[in-house]
Amino acid sequence: MPPLPKSLCVLTAAVAVALPAAAWAASLPQATRFSEAGPTAVTAAPSEAAWWRVFGDPMLADLVSRGLRDGVSVQEATARLGQARAHLVAADAARLPVASLAASGSDQAGPLINAIGGAGGLAQASARLSWEADLFGRLSKSRAAARSDVRAGEALLRDARLLTAADIARTYASLRMADEEARLLGEARDSARDVVRITEGRRQSGLETDLAVARAAAELGEIEADALTVERRRRELLHGLAFLVGDPGLSLPPSATALDAPPAIPPGIPSAVLARRPDVAAAQSALNAAQLRLGVARTAWLPSLTLTAGGGFASPQLADLVSSSVRSLGLDLIMALPPFDGGRRKSGIAAAQADLDLAAARYRRQVLTAFRDVDDQLSALRVLEQQAAVAGRTVEAADRALALSASRRGNGLASQLEVLDARRTDLRDRRAAAQLRGARYLATISLIQAMGGSWDPAPAGVGQASD
Repeated sequence: MPPLPKSLCVLTAAVAVALPAAAWAASLPQATRFSEAGPTAVTAAPSEAAWWRVFGDPMLADLVSRGLRDGVSVQEATARLGQARAHLVAADAARLPVASLAASGSDQAGPLINAIGGAGGLAQASARLSWEADLFGRLSKSRAAARSDVRAGEALLRDARLLTAADIARTYASLRMADEEARLLGEARDSARDVVRITEGRRQSGLETDLAVARAAAELGEIEADALTVERRRRELLHGLAFLVGDPGLSLPPSATALDAPPAIPPGIPSAVLARRPDVAAAQSALNAAQLRLGVARTAWLPSLTLTAGGGFASPQLADLVSSSVRSLGLDLIMALPPFDGGRRKSGIAAAQADLDLAAARYRRQVLTAFRDVDDQLSALRVLEQQAAVAGRTVEAADRALALSASRRGNGLASQLEVLDARRTDLRDRRAAAQLRGARYLATISLIQAMGGSWDPAPAGVGQASD
C-alpha cells in the first residue's frame, strides 16, 4: 500500500489531537460523592458569589468586600485577565484584512541625474490591502486557544477572589478566637492571683508550705505567659488582615462576644461541586488551549494562501499627485509552502505536544487535589464535632463542680481555695472548648473554599469549553 501524502497525515494527526485529553478525562475519578461525606444537619447552601454571608457576621462581610476591591491578589489576577483579553483581540484581528497607507517624497539631484535630465522632486502615495485565507484552520485554532486563555484567566480571577475571601474569613475567625482566649485567660489570671494571695496568707499562718506558694506563683506565671502569647498572635493576625484587605491602617477592637457555631454541612455532597472550583476550571481551560495550540503547530507543515492588493500614484508635483497619469495597481495571490527548515517545525510540534501532556497532568493533579481537599476538611469536621461534643460535656461537668464548690463554700464546708481550684478547672475547659469551636469554624471555611464557594451542584456548563 503506498504511503499517504504528508498533508493527509498531518490532517489526520490534527483530528486525533483530542485523544490525549479524552484519555486523561477518562482516567479521572468518577465518584458521585466524597468518601468523607457523612450525615450531618442540613443547612441552606451559601451563594457562590457571597458565600461568607452564610456566617451572618456583618464585620466579616465588610472586610471581605474591602479585600475583593483592594486586595493585591485580586488586582494581579485582574491584570492577567486583561492581558489574556488583549491577546484574544489580537487573535481576532489576525483573521481580518490588513490595510496600510504610505506616502513619500524625494528630491533627486546630482551630476548623473542632471546629465540625463531627471533632476527634480518625486511624490508618491500608495495603499495596500492583504488578507490571509484560513485554509487549514490555523487562525481559527489560534483564536480558540486565545479564548481558552481568557476563560482560564476568568477562572483564575474567581480563584483569587475565592482565596482572598477565604483567607480573610480564616484570619478574622482566628482574630476572634484570640479575643475569646484573651478574655478567658484574663479571668484565669485573676483567679490565679487570688490563689497566690490566699496561699501566701496561709503560709504566713503556718497552714501552707513554701512549695505550695511557689506552685501557685508558677501557675500564675504560665497563665500570664499564655496571655502575652495570645496578644502577640492577635497583633500578627491583625497585620495579616490589614494586608489582605489592602489597608495598612486597619484597626479592630477586641470583640466582646464569642464566635457563633459554624453552619452545618449537609450529607452526601456530590462530587459535581468540584466543577465549580475555579482552579479546576482554569486547569481545564489551559488543557483546551494546549490542545488547540498543538493543532496550530501541526499546520506549520501546510501551505498558506495570502491575497494582496495594492495601488498608488506618483507625480513630480505634489498638487498633481492624484491626477497624475503615473498610477499603479496590483493584485497578488501568494501560495507559500514552507521549505526545509532544519527541524524547526518538527521541534515546535514536539514542544506543543509536551505542553499538552503537561497541561493534562496538571489538570489531573488539580482534580485529585480537589477531592483530597474536600475529604480532608469533611474528615476534620467530623472529628472536630465529636471532640466538641466531648468538650461540651466536660464544660458542663466543670460548671456543676464550680457551682457545688461555691455552694459548699457558702455552707462553710469548703475553703475558698477549693472554689478557686474549681474555677481554674472550669476556665481551662472553657478555653479548650473555645479552641475546638474555632477549629470547626476554620475547617468549615476551608471546606467551603475546597468546594468552590458553595455545596450546591455546579450549574450546567460550568467548566465546559466553548468558543
